[in-house]
Amino acid sequence: MRLQLSKLAVIISFYINTIAATDRPRSFVCERKYFPADVISKAIGDSCNALEYADIKCRAIAAFDGTVLFGIRDAVLFSTPTRACHDHKYEGGNLLILETSTRRIDSRFVIDSMCNLIGLIYLNNRSFFRCAETIDSDHATDIGSDIWSNTLPKNFGYRCDHKIFHYQDILRSFEYLRLQFFKPAGTTRRLKPIKVSSDDFSGSDVYLWPVYADGMVRPGSLARTGLYRIATNGAKNMLGLMYRNNKDWHRCIEMKSVDPKLSTVGDGTKNSIGETIFDNLSAYKCGQRIFSIITLNSHMQAACRVIREDARKAAAGESSFPIPDPAAKHGEINTRFWPLRLPELNGDKNVQRQRYSYLKLDLDCKFLGVFKCVNGKFFSCLSLKASPSSLE
Repeated sequence: MRLQLSKLAVIISFYINTIAATDRPRSFVCERKYFPADVISKAIGDSCNALEYADIKCRAIAAFDGTVLFGIRDAVLFSTPTRACHDHKYEGGNLLILETSTRRIDSRFVIDSMCNLIGLIYLNNRSFFRCAETIDSDHATDIGSDIWSNTLPKNFGYRCDHKIFHYQDILRSFEYLRLQFFKPAGTTRRLKPIKVSSDDFSGSDVYLWPVYADGMVRPGSLARTGLYRIATNGAKNMLGLMYRNNKDWHRCIEMKSVDPKLSTVGDGTKNSIGETIFDNLSAYKCGQRIFSIITLNSHMQAACRVIREDARKAAAGESSFPIPDPAAKHGEINTRFWPLRLPELNGDKNVQRQRYSYLKLDLDCKFLGVFKCVNGKFFSCLSLKASPSSLE
C-alpha cells in the first residue's frame, strides 16, 4: 500500500535522499568546456533556486526526460542553463529570462526534484548529449570503488589551465609524430623539440613536441599550438602534455571519465531516485497537453520539499511558491499551486503565448488536481483516471 504523505514524511524523504547522495566534489566536461567542482557546487544552489522561485514564464528551468541519457524512467528531472543564475540574488520575478533569451547557452545542469545533481548535458544540432563526469587521475585511487558502475574510470584527456584536450586526439597527434620520428632523413621537415628539465616529471629532462592541429591530425597540416606540447622522454615515449605560462612549462592534469552509480532508495514507497510515490495521482489533460503520473509525482515531490522549507521560513513571512492560491481570499488558506514545468522548446520565441498549468495541493501534501491558468483565472483540467497503482 502506498505511503500517504504527511509533513513528517516529506522531511524523512528529503533527509534519506540527502544522506544517500554523494558529497564527493564533481567536475564535468561538455565537449571541450570544463566545469570545475567549485562551479558545480554553486550551480546546484542556483538551479535549486530557479526550481523554487522562478516565475513560470522563465525558460531557465525546464522538465527533462532522463530515460535515454541517465536511465531514469520513473521520475522527471529538471534542467537549467549553465550560465544562468550565476552572480544573481533572487529579488522576485523573471530573473533569468533575459539571459536565456539573449544568449546562446548550449549546456545544462540537470537536477532532480530534491535538488540533487544528476549530471550535465549539452545541446548539439538540436539534440542533447550527456557531458562526461571527470576526476583527476591522481585522485582516482582515493575514491572507493563502490560508487562506480560496472565500468572502471577511463582515460579521458588532459586539462591545461582549463583548456581541454581529449585523450584520443592527443594519441592521434602522437602517432603522427611517431611517423615523423622514423621517416628517413631528408624526406620530411626536421622536427625540433624543446628540451626542459621539469620538476613535474621528477626533475628529468623532457622533450616537448608540437600538438598538431589541436590534436586533430589533418592531412598535410603542420599547424602547431606552441603553448601546448606533448612531452616525451629521451626514448620518445609519451609522458603526458605540458603548457606554457609566461616562460614556465607546467604539466597538464590527466583526467579520467567516470560513471557513478545513482543512489537508490527503492522500498515500494519510493521510486528509483528516492522520490515518494504519492497516492491518488492520475494523468491529466490540459488542452492538448497530457501530464503523466510520473511528471506529476516529481512535481509533487518538489512542491512538498518547498512546503517543508516554507514552514521554516514562516516566521519571517517568506514563501517560495510562485503563485498563491486565489481561493485563499475566501478562507482556503491551506492550499497552494505549483507550476508544472514543460520540456524545453529549442528556439521557441513564443513562450508568453502558452497557457500555464499547475498542480494544486494542501499543506499536508495532499494532491488536489491539475489546473490551467488563463488570464489569471484557474480552470480544472481533465483527469484521465489512470490506475493509482501505475506510474506509467
